[in-house]
Amino acid sequence: MKQTFGIAALALTLVFTAAPSVSAQQFDQAQLQETIARLNLTEAQKQAARPVIEAGVRERLQILQNAGFERGKKPTFSQLMKVRGPITESRARTEAQLSTILDPAQMAEYRKITDERRKQLRAQFQ
Repeated sequence: MKQTFGIAALALTLVFTAAPSVSAQQFDQAQLQETIARLNLTEAQKQAARPVIEAGVRERLQILQNAGFERGKKPTFSQLMKVRGPITESRARTEAQLSTILDPAQMAEYRKITDERRKQLRAQFQ
């Protein structure tokens, strides 16, 4: 189950970790800005990477909504199993697209960021 939970963690982070007073859109933009800043992107990379990251987030949020995830509510095992494959596929597509934009060091940092967000989410629901 821990592996399954980790698969959905990045997308869940965007749904569940925002403070109640912050809208989901504001939170998504804040995380996007933080990611871009940490990756130390050139202007050209920013222009190319932003739509890829945003599209990936929107896709994963839609997957979660379709599975019945609710903000602030711990997901059921059944929900986690339902999103496991689609979330993994979405994340792989995003990473494949980003790998054509980012250099290897930036990709390593991107994966580090996503791992950190997964760990934050796991801690919230344990």
